[in-house]
Amino acid sequence: MKRQIESILVVEDDGNDRLLLQLVFSRIGIAHPLTIVQGGAEALAYLRGEGRYRDREQFPYPSFLITDLKMPGLDGFSVLSHLKENPDRAITPTIVLSASSDPDDIRLAYALGANSYLVKPVEIEELFRLLKLTFEYWRCCDFPYTDGEGKHICSNTTGKLGQFPRASAP
Repeated sequence: MKRQIESILVVEDDGNDRLLLQLVFSRIGIAHPLTIVQGGAEALAYLRGEGRYRDREQFPYPSFLITDLKMPGLDGFSVLSHLKENPDRAITPTIVLSASSDPDDIRLAYALGANSYLVKPVEIEELFRLLKLTFEYWRCCDFPYTDGEGKHICSNTTGKLGQFPRASAP
């Protein structure tokens, strides 16, 4: 059975972009559970389950994350670094959605574990098209199951595909 995208966390500091993203997600058919936070510090509190985000029933660990990069205080690179420093949680599909097309930003985002890097389009119809394609793609993907804190759940299988028991030497 394919795992569904159960919750989405969006990290965006610009109020107008937050409203625009909410509109686009609603038009795509994604309204719940969608949480949009205002920056890197709030995103880390959410990911850690701290403060107002302690209740995982109300604020489930995201099964999908979208982050802007250039934000005051803790930026999107800080969010990516947090995931990379917590390997059990680094399996969360993560997309950077940034106005920056700087090759160094793109390179660093991928080096920190981003699964995709999208440059924010200027036109709302292009943003709609881009996010619709992105979510259609990710809805088709299989990815590991995680617990309520975003940690990878190990399977109970004994072997791995392509691995065979070693034969004893005669």
